[in-house]
Amino acid sequence: MHRLGKIIHGDDHVALKVKTPALTGEVRKRLEAIAALLSNSAPPDLVLNRHCIECEFQTRCRKLAIEKDDLSLLDSMTEKERWKLQSKGIFTVTQLSYTFRPRKRSRRSANKEERHYHSLKALGIREKRIHIVGSPDLKLNGTPIYLDVEGLPDRDFYYLIGARVRCGDLVQQHSFWAENTTEEKEIWNRFLNILATVQHPVLVHYGSYERSFLKRMCERYGGPAADSIVDQALKSPVNLLPFLFCKIYLPTYSNRLKDTSAYFGATWRSPNITGIQTIALRCEWERTRSVRLKESLLAYNQDDCAALELLSLEMKKANS
Repeated sequence: MHRLGKIIHGDDHVALKVKTPALTGEVRKRLEAIAALLSNSAPPDLVLNRHCIECEFQTRCRKLAIEKDDLSLLDSMTEKERWKLQSKGIFTVTQLSYTFRPRKRSRRSANKEERHYHSLKALGIREKRIHIVGSPDLKLNGTPIYLDVEGLPDRDFYYLIGARVRCGDLVQQHSFWAENTTEEKEIWNRFLNILATVQHPVLVHYGSYERSFLKRMCERYGGPAADSIVDQALKSPVNLLPFLFCKIYLPTYSNRLKDTSAYFGATWRSPNITGIQTIALRCEWERTRSVRLKESLLAYNQDDCAALELLSLEMKKANS
């Protein structure tokens, strides 16, 4: 029996060695589950998961889940948490909403981060209201720059940097596009040059992707002078997602940027494009050099930046 296997992956066909004995038990479990599923004449239970965005049946399944008011609609809830609730007889979002009880924080836990309450999220959805826990302190002391980056993770390559800057009533949208990996350094430097022209820049982003981008680009190509205004902006970006996860509960099933900002009226010129689909579109553009595909990717990125700005403004209103 072979104890080592190889996984060939990526455009460069990199070979990754894995120890197969450690995976044998897990593979057998999965095969048994598949066999049981195929032998059963009844359809499997409907459960939404993070792979739904890749599936051609996602619209149909989501419609059925909404009709059932299924717990799997709550994007942040794990499978284990869902099973635990179901064991208590809670199967729908509406049922879950009635279990929320406000809790007063003790002095001992005052400095700890707030936890996420699925029941409060469910309550907001049932009541169609925003709920705020504590006093979210969203500080944007300076000129906000709304940052959204597109890349190809398997190549560790960032090909598009979107930056939206508002000064009073004037809005500037910058889109830095790299044709290939050799131009990545160029768009990074162009982005830094824009930051240097802004008075007290504050980078605002959504999720961990942009923070990783800033760190990797500084390591790869270098950053501005230490302790400069631009250096401070790169080291202290503001991530909006944690505020929406445990402090500001919107009546949306997920905390994805598209869902949260759409609640406040954000729109996309290509509403069917998702983050994972941009990877396929970029690869197709590299093959065809299609102007239409490039324009679609630029528009998607620009709309993300605009949605980020709208969400930021609405969050500040909710906190005031």
